[in-house]
Amino acid sequence: MNVKLLFGLLFLVSLTTFAQDKKWSVETNYGVIPNDGFGGDDNILDFGLKYRFADFNFMQLGFGVNGGFSKDDIRSINGEGRTTESFYIQPRIFTEFIIPGSEKLRPSIGLGYSIVNDDVEGRLDNENIMWNVTNGGFNLNLGLSYDITKSIFVQAQYDFIKVNYRDELIFQGATVKPDFNEKLNNIRLGVGLRF
Repeated sequence: MNVKLLFGLLFLVSLTTFAQDKKWSVETNYGVIPNDGFGGDDNILDFGLKYRFADFNFMQLGFGVNGGFSKDDIRSINGEGRTTESFYIQPRIFTEFIIPGSEKLRPSIGLGYSIVNDDVEGRLDNENIMWNVTNGGFNLNLGLSYDITKSIFVQAQYDFIKVNYRDELIFQGATVKPDFNEKLNNIRLGVGLRF
C-alpha cells in the first residue's frame, strides 16, 4: 500500500515538474458567501477540477466542475428554526484569458449549470420538519487567478446562479410544489495546482 502511494506521489510530482502544457488544474476554495449565497455562516470547502482542451495563445477553452458544501443554522429564541446543509455541483465550460505582458494574471469567464441539494431539518410551528430537495439552474462564473509559480496559483471567483425551485416536498402532511426562481451570488477565494 505504501509503495503504491509513493509511486502515485512520484507520478504527480513528475507531471507537475516535467509537463510542458499544463492542461489540468485542481483547486480548493473557501466560500465567502454573502447573505444571498448558497448557505450560511458555516461554509466549508469547495473543490474543483479543470481541463483545458484548446489553446489559442491569448486564451484557453476548457471544461471544469466544482463541488462543495455549506451549512445554514437559523434558530429563534423559542428554539424553533432549521438547519440546512447544501451540497452543490457545478459543471461548466470556461475561457481563460492570457494577458500579453502579464501572463501570471488570468481572468476567466464560464457558463454552466448548478445542481443544489438541500437537506433541511428543524422545528416550525411546534412540528418537526425534515426534507431533502434537489434543484438547479443557470450559472455564470467570473474569475481571476494569479500564478505564484508555474504550477501554483491563487484565485478569486464570483458565481451568479439562477436556481429553479421545482422539487416537491412534504410540509405539515401536505405536498408542497414550489415554482419559483432564486438568484444566488457566491464569492470564493482559493488556491490551485496546474499539471
